[in-house]
Amino acid sequence: MASRHDRSASKKRRLTRACDMCKRKKIRCDGVEMPGNQCTNCLNSKVHCTHVEVLRNLGTAKGYVESLERRLQKLTQLFKKLLPEVDIDQELDDTEDSIDEENERTTAKDEETSILLSYAVNRTLNFAPQRQRYFGKSNALFLIQAVAAQRAHYLGKHPSLNPSFSLKQGEHWAARPWYNPRHRYPTQEYEFPEEDLLKALIDAYFEHENCFLPLLHRPMFEKALQDQVHYHDEMFGGTVLMVCALGARWVDDRRVFTEGVDMAGWSYFDQISLPPPPDGPVSLGEMQMYCLYITYHQLIPTARTMWIYLGTAFRLIQDAGMHMRSPNPPNAQDELWKRVFWCLMFLDISYASVFGHTPTLNYEMFDIDYPIECDDEYWENDAFAQPKDTPSSISFFVQLMKLMQILSYILRVTYAVRRPLHVFTANRLPEAQILAGFDSSLNEWQAALPDSLRWDPRRREESFFRQSAFLHITMYYVQIQAHRPYIPGPDQKHSVMPSLAICSNAALSCMRIVETQKYRGYIENVHILAYLYPAAMILLLRAWSVPVGDTLPSATQEMKFVQVCLDMFKRCQKRPNAPPAFIFW
Repeated sequence: MASRHDRSASKKRRLTRACDMCKRKKIRCDGVEMPGNQCTNCLNSKVHCTHVEVLRNLGTAKGYVESLERRLQKLTQLFKKLLPEVDIDQELDDTEDSIDEENERTTAKDEETSILLSYAVNRTLNFAPQRQRYFGKSNALFLIQAVAAQRAHYLGKHPSLNPSFSLKQGEHWAARPWYNPRHRYPTQEYEFPEEDLLKALIDAYFEHENCFLPLLHRPMFEKALQDQVHYHDEMFGGTVLMVCALGARWVDDRRVFTEGVDMAGWSYFDQISLPPPPDGPVSLGEMQMYCLYITYHQLIPTARTMWIYLGTAFRLIQDAGMHMRSPNPPNAQDELWKRVFWCLMFLDISYASVFGHTPTLNYEMFDIDYPIECDDEYWENDAFAQPKDTPSSISFFVQLMKLMQILSYILRVTYAVRRPLHVFTANRLPEAQILAGFDSSLNEWQAALPDSLRWDPRRREESFFRQSAFLHITMYYVQIQAHRPYIPGPDQKHSVMPSLAICSNAALSCMRIVETQKYRGYIENVHILAYLYPAAMILLLRAWSVPVGDTLPSATQEMKFVQVCLDMFKRCQKRPNAPPAFIFW
């Protein structure tokens, strides 16, 4: 208490002013310490101790505020006279709004700081501006930033938001001329198909493949092709070959086959050798080629090895920082990166579910936006102006990825090898509540679908008919995956929820969509085939669950729809360049 009193008294003494006489003589005044505030100097001089001149010079507090207000008013009038086109009041309001929103931008500032720190290190390591590496928040760079900020605070300086670093031992960081793993991979000399076949293959790719996984922007792709970029750019040349390989599945032309190989497009795919990771961040063209390579790789007998390529692709994406939200205004480059990321995400989650693996990236590990729902032809000058009365075909992909995020969460919660580690609590939600949460998420997703993507077997627009069929088959597959582990066995009488009935209804709905497609063309997509396989197994399980003595399993509705699925698989098998449906039956 004594120390607090001392500090208060000291503060009070510092705030007092000398009396009129002491001020004129420029001597120390002790009036605040003397009885009646009469200083020793005035008492010795036998004069009255006054503070009139001090008050006259300073003025009252009220008068001082009024003086400031008058000056502010005059300055405002002067600004309006000199700059009549500037709205001073609006500018001041905007400044106040920016201060109020400061707390809301804390997360954004963290990400911006991360990007700035990444740029600083990239400059230090002499990376080219277009090949920046990304460093996340767990990196020690953030400790460097904290130390720099604390040091600036100690020295009374303003901390820099754009730090720079210097290397004390730069020779250890410099790139070695003898180390470049890509030097062992000479530049590829590609052989492209004839002009007429090349055009047919590109058309087939965009009609049958890019409509579901919209990786490429067709006008930009065709412009680069017209400029013959594929003859001197190795990455774009590889992208063109992979487009040809995927388009070959849909072209009735013997030139897409190689002698002794019964797989369409193999001669194009076989020319691609994915190089090892670069010494700097990967380019957009290389990641597009990666994605197409993985998409084709899923059709060959060793499809499971593509899991390695998917893992590598995501590490390259993270290294380039393209899993994070871009601070830039919408532009074509960022949109193409978003398409690469989400196409890889679809492949990863889909095959994690099919093969019983764990997705590479969890929801908490990225925050990149979904692609803008704008068709390729409306990308004029980065305007992205989709007509209001024209549904976008990209809306399908956005809805598909929202659905895949639900599937990813189901895989983490329901199919984990062991239950997650709970640091602060060992509690886990009841299974019935978890399943109810899954069903609620699916219902909310379905309710938010645009009209163009709702299932209507009589829909005339062929592209939206196929996209809505793809979406709803996937939705029923996700529902089956959520409830399948809770289907009771032959000796079990009770279950957490009527999971078998829910899975059966979802499987029947899948097969009704397939039956509708029979007359308008099946979606011969390897993912759709993979999703239909467990649906058929559920129907078989339901058929063999009838009580003994009732209707024969072969005569049930479920068995009839199993045959619908088999008919589709057989139809796919008859076409030589179709996906390998035979592996499912």
